[in-house]
Amino acid sequence: MGSAPVSGLPALKTSPKFIFFTDFDGTITLQDSNDFMTDNVGFGAALRKKGNEDVLNGRRDFRDSFQEMMDSISTPYNQCIDLLLKNIQLDPGFKEFHAYAKANNIPIVVLSGGMTPIIRGLLGHLLGEEAASELQIVSNDVKARPGKDINDERGWEIVFHDDSGFGHDKSLEIRKYSSLPQAERPYLFYAGDGVSDLSAAKETDLMFVKAGRDLVVYCEKENVPHTTFTNFSDILSDVKNVVSGKALKASKALLAHIKKTAEETASSSNKKNLLDAADGDQGLSVAETPVWLTVTTKRHIHDSKSLKPNKIYLPHPLHTDTESTICLIVADPQRHYKNVVASQDFPEELRKRVTRVIDYKHLTAKVKQYEAQRKLLAEHDIFLADDRIINRLPKAINVFYKSTTKRPIPVVFQGKKPREQGKRVKRDPNEVNCRPASEVAAEIQKAIGAALVNLSPSTNTAVKVGYASMQPKALSENIVKVANEMATKFVPKKKNGIKSMFVKGPETVALPIWQDEQLWVDAETDVIANGSEQAKAIEARKEQANVGKKRKSIDAALDDEPKAKKAKKEAVAGSNDDKLDKQIAERKSKLRNAKKKAKSAMED
Repeated sequence: MGSAPVSGLPALKTSPKFIFFTDFDGTITLQDSNDFMTDNVGFGAALRKKGNEDVLNGRRDFRDSFQEMMDSISTPYNQCIDLLLKNIQLDPGFKEFHAYAKANNIPIVVLSGGMTPIIRGLLGHLLGEEAASELQIVSNDVKARPGKDINDERGWEIVFHDDSGFGHDKSLEIRKYSSLPQAERPYLFYAGDGVSDLSAAKETDLMFVKAGRDLVVYCEKENVPHTTFTNFSDILSDVKNVVSGKALKASKALLAHIKKTAEETASSSNKKNLLDAADGDQGLSVAETPVWLTVTTKRHIHDSKSLKPNKIYLPHPLHTDTESTICLIVADPQRHYKNVVASQDFPEELRKRVTRVIDYKHLTAKVKQYEAQRKLLAEHDIFLADDRIINRLPKAINVFYKSTTKRPIPVVFQGKKPREQGKRVKRDPNEVNCRPASEVAAEIQKAIGAALVNLSPSTNTAVKVGYASMQPKALSENIVKVANEMATKFVPKKKNGIKSMFVKGPETVALPIWQDEQLWVDAETDVIANGSEQAKAIEARKEQANVGKKRKSIDAALDDEPKAKKAKKEAVAGSNDDKLDKQIAERKSKLRNAKKKAKSAMED
């Protein structure tokens, strides 16, 4: 970092290594102040949501939609402030996050599509005037309408920050920092929740998106790497991991160990160096060596085993080989999907990689025999399956699930339900339910780069987060993303349900990146005292499970007196060998005599 801050960039005043940009409404606060005013003293929630939907789908600018919202509010400005002070609440984790950021020289810059006076007033009320004064706010403003006082009815109006279609293009402020020379550029975070954050979505190193909000929909649609959060406690945990550099340190150590081991193995066996991925060696090259994040939970992560993996979209995709071939397993009819891939809207480079499109009906008819299944598996590098039929594949094509590297990845090809004036309408039954070619291509691109999470009733889950050929920084960013998504989406009780997280290679030790001192979610229910009724019941079940069928039959024979007598009689009868030998000798003698008579009769 340079010793002197760049002119015009206040956040660099203390020469920080990290800067945290954040939206205000609905991010720092639990409610959106502008939405609250619109819903309660403006034109209402229905029209507001319709405007947000139009912005999200590119039918209108955020600026126009927001202007319409603010113009619908006739309440005097001072009454609006009073209304907000009584109803807007601070995120429960923000005070702790603010204290951590201050202690670790992480400036917080508020980038908002709202209005500075309202934001400043709410922060002073919720956070305290001194703490609020430490935050830089970049936002729109407010002024009195011509000929009116700001506190008159319809006496105020919004003043936009810039001339962009956003009214306040947040990316413009962030780019001042992201465009700095690498030696001076800090690591940039951003947290947001709604349509006002669309311009900032692709500009920072780590993007936090509030779960269940409009920004999640946009990021998934545009394939923007992001990490979901429920409150600032989630953000604090991830920021601490990045600032401490645990994931980065573990990545550097692990990659160095894998490469060193590969070199030693190659040297000791008189083979070529395995660092050259294209040397034709039959062993696993460094480029092919996977890196796993293992998550140990305090309770089972899932109550049943699922062969349909979940996806986590990574900032640095796993499959970057442009030569790898793709097989699409689709819903009926396959001709429609072949036409989609062949259409002009489908990217040419991706089309070259899609070497086969087959629907479920043809798959089960043509690839019935095991040898045919193995041939299909060998012919393609990646298999993608429509999520409508993927659950039927294990019974139909068993060979997929004997391979751990080529299991079908679920993709969503099903079209969105049509709407008219905000209401769902019936789809034409003769129309194939499929997305447009451009959206199908986008789904494929997202799926092949995603990390796959296979859930089962277990306390240990491993997720592939990268390969040993990746740069440590890229690998660490993938690790942070997967760790957060596991905690917020899949683990019961979220972060409180995680015992530890490690990164490892196929043949390396596991390096810890996070461990919880508390071993249980709830000590009262998860911990059973010795000698308690629950402990006795568990021990009884264990003893019962250890008694096999043979043991049961032996015990029954010993306890059942009539059976024992019968066994004794059989033993006595079987022990009279002299009598038995005499009977056998007599039968043999009779047989010899019969043969002699028969022979004599034939000679005569």
